[in-house]
Amino acid sequence: MDVLRGALTNLGKYNEGGLDYVWVSFPCDEDDFQDSLEKIGIGEDRGDGSVYEEWFFSDWDTDYSWLDLDGLGEYMSLDEVNEYAEALEGIVDDGNEEEFRAAMEYSGDFHDALNLVETGSVTKISDESMSNRMDEAIGYYYVDSMGLNAMSNVEDYFDYEAYGRDIRIEYYPEEAGDPETAEEYWCGDERADDEEIGRAVVDQLGWDGVGKENLERYFDYEAFGHDIQMDLSFVQTDDGIFEIR
Repeated sequence: MDVLRGALTNLGKYNEGGLDYVWVSFPCDEDDFQDSLEKIGIGEDRGDGSVYEEWFFSDWDTDYSWLDLDGLGEYMSLDEVNEYAEALEGIVDDGNEEEFRAAMEYSGDFHDALNLVETGSVTKISDESMSNRMDEAIGYYYVDSMGLNAMSNVEDYFDYEAYGRDIRIEYYPEEAGDPETAEEYWCGDERADDEEIGRAVVDQLGWDGVGKENLERYFDYEAFGHDIQMDLSFVQTDDGIFEIR
């Protein structure tokens, strides 16, 4: 399969109303390129004592539907096109098509995107391609990477209200003399709301007492993922979510 094909066209004949062209696959060596130039009449007599010398690329094509060819111009040199094609071959051979698409979405420039991929600066963190789940997916990825126990600001993202609500609903006096309600048991105040109950339980039991299962259940992954994006860069494509460093 060709990563890149260009329609090599005789500029002089084009300006005269003709269209002499040949498709050339890249990368292409000098000898094959010269053969292609001859096929379109470069070097032929124009009938006025001069010869056809100028050429350009009238179109571009590729066998890879994911490849964006907008950055390719009409008057690129053989060396420039070969550099482009060889870089694309490397991306295909290394299986980095998804990362390159993400890098192009992020930077919009071929060389910048290529550099991001080659330096390992593009990391896929999720297959999630639904934009409304991006914050949550990022939050889950980083929590899985670092672990909640290693976080110094767990309390900033813990849903005390939801935790307190469930504590209140599930509460029942276990021993004679225990308060009748969770509000009284944990806060000593019948008027305590769900958030106050949740905070009181955490204060009294500590995170170890709350337990890993509850910590993960009531952690706000979406808010955490949203805040991470203030310091780090991410892009979402049809392939998923990628971190750009």
